Amino acid sequence: MGSSAAWQLADEGLKVTLLEKQSNIYTSGSSLGEARIARSFGGKNDKWSYLHNRTVDLAKNLIAYLNTTEPDSHSMTDIYNTSPVTYIRNKSRLESVQNQISEQTDSVLIATNMEEGLELFDANLPDSVFLLREYKEFSGTINPSKIIQKMHLAIQHKGSTISYNTKVTKLVKDKSGFKIEMIDTYSNEKKIILTDKVIVAAGPYNGELLLNTVPYFDKLIDIKRVFVSFFRLKADTWNTLEDSIKEKLVDAYPCINSTSGTREGANFSMVESRDDTGNPLIKIGGHFQRSEIHELDSTWKQKLSEEEIEWSRKHILRYWKFIDLDIDNDDLKYESGYSCVYSLSKNEVPYITPAKFDGKMDPSLIVLGALSGVGAKGCLAYGELAANYIQDKKIAGELYQITKEALGYDRLVNDILALSETEETKSH
Repeated sequence: MGSSAAWQLADEGLKVTLLEKQSNIYTSGSSLGEARIARSFGGKNDKWSYLHNRTVDLAKNLIAYLNTTEPDSHSMTDIYNTSPVTYIRNKSRLESVQNQISEQTDSVLIATNMEEGLELFDANLPDSVFLLREYKEFSGTINPSKIIQKMHLAIQHKGSTISYNTKVTKLVKDKSGFKIEMIDTYSNEKKIILTDKVIVAAGPYNGELLLNTVPYFDKLIDIKRVFVSFFRLKADTWNTLEDSIKEKLVDAYPCINSTSGTREGANFSMVESRDDTGNPLIKIGGHFQRSEIHELDSTWKQKLSEEEIEWSRKHILRYWKFIDLDIDNDDLKYESGYSCVYSLSKNEVPYITPAKFDGKMDPSLIVLGALSGVGAKGCLAYGELAANYIQDKKIAGELYQITKEALGYDRLVNDILALSETEETKSH
């Protein structure tokens, strides 16, 4: 998100310094990897659809700019893998989804019973489940690694600076502006930057970083560990599958699965990559498979438990049963797992907002955070919102305004008020 905001500002001719804690090759964090779900399905005035669709437009602008510096070297297919997006849900959600379909302009197919499932998707749907697929260019998956690389390249082409291996240790504000204290994680050299404007997009570190400036964010943003698992069919199994079954398996992803009817059972899965034979590496995780964090910096290296691995395996096989893929547990091999961190607001909607400082809006400090696992598909649009805020740009458009309001300053003020009332109640 910091890279996204920096690129939007650099693209408008501003001189930007992007402080990046890691090297130019990511090794940890939620931006690690090759695939996140990119999807557009939603009802009228749906902010998540807007964020995805706007990001696609901004990605086209990014690719066009890069091709002016390196002709024909960049493509949207470097960033996006277009494929059907499957939503398989408990019937309790059917009415609301049908209402969304009536307001939807993108192409979708839906099966609400076993007969429709067999006809449309060759799927063996139980009575409690319905299945919807979204078909749209650039819906499927987005590659965080690639889009970060391209944004960094573009930022540097525009003459702005990226300082890698730079850990910000303190941010303070006084009448003259902001003082940012930092340390080079390789050389341990300490530096200080003085600046008039700052966008803080430090993910789970936002609360800690803002303690000396606007400490209430540490109470408004919670952090939890989540995990993802990676599985692949054993080579012998994959090689013996008919081509039609291989195609069906790959087309079944990405998938958002809430068939269990509970938050804890909900999961997302996708094809992270494919080997030389086409055998997909399947990634699965759950937005609500959360655990406490004891030491943030070490979370990324925390290994998955056997229970977490088995939860992942069970939900992959359960989905395959629904779509009538006859593959046994023994055919599915666990490859690896990864721990990362969600930063969460109380209502699980992100913040992109000026801070409140000394009782009023401070447009010189923009906070971008609490992404709650929904950042990738709208990454460039989040950055655009932050960049517009810090430049005080007024943007028309109903959906832009709806999204800005949901994520922005008035919402922050209400959250601070609610926090104060809660703390006052506790003190009594």
